[in-house]
Amino acid sequence: KKRQELTQAEAASQEGREGDEERRLALEELSKEAEESSESKHALEQDLKRAVEPQKALERQMKLLKKEEQTANHQLLEANKRLQTKRDEIAQKAGSAESEQARRNERLRKAEEKLAAGKTKHSEL
Repeated sequence: KKRQELTQAEAASQEGREGDEERRLALEELSKEAEESSESKHALEQDLKRAVEPQKALERQMKLLKKEEQTANHQLLEANKRLQTKRDEIAQKAGSAESEQARRNERLRKAEEKLAAGKTKHSEL
């Protein structure tokens, strides 16, 4: 009877060892698959990063160009304001010059009339 129990105990322990060995092999296989998946994931992430980098560079360049465009538009508005101010000044000076010329012409006309009147008066004498 003891031998039978001992044989049964040995058989049970052998089964336990075989089960442990199977579990260990399965665990090693799963660990290997997990590591391969991790490496594959890392490689895919690197590929994605390399693929997206040109797009990101273009987005940065686009952002800089938009900022330059805004600056250029602002400078254009300021230049147009200065140009209009100068045009207004020129028009005002031209108006002043025209009115000044008109005053000179009027004085000249009056002086000529006065001279002509003086000549007429002098020739009558």
